[in-house]
Amino acid sequence: MYLHSCMTQTIAELLHRGEQLKVSPLQVAEHIVDGKIPDIKPPVKRKLTSFIGIIRDLRKFANEVSET
Repeated sequence: MYLHSCMTQTIAELLHRGEQLKVSPLQVAEHIVDGKIPDIKPPVKRKLTSFIGIIRDLRKFANEVSET
């Protein structure tokens, strides 16, 4: 239950920051990973790094497929 609560809180914070910055929560996560905006909590950046890496790989592959 604690893990669910922490995840819910982190997602809520990403949504809130996105609203403040007028960007998507995904863009907030990318900015955190890239060091462009401060992290919510130290473990968040570590966990987001692999997720954002996967998203970026998927974008790259999608662009490669659409160009062929």
